[in-house]
Amino acid sequence: LAVGSSTDGQVFTIKLIQDANGSHTVTWFTGAKWPGGTTPTLSTAANAIDMFIFIRDGSNTYDGFTLGLDVK
Repeated sequence: LAVGSSTDGQVFTIKLIQDANGSHTVTWFTGAKWPGGTTPTLSTAANAIDMFIFIRDGSNTYDGFTLGLDVK
């Protein structure tokens, strides 16, 4: 993900899929901001799918929102 090359107002989604073992974590990129300043907790079950959307708001900062956790 080349977030540094995005432009203000650009929107992108990230889909994270756990493997058959689950329990993996993510390190979000610098500049990701979350509502209330709280980073979401990922689903850790085997094969869980979490989806997020980001909007670049300038100065290499990105407003992050959870679209769905443990999407089936």
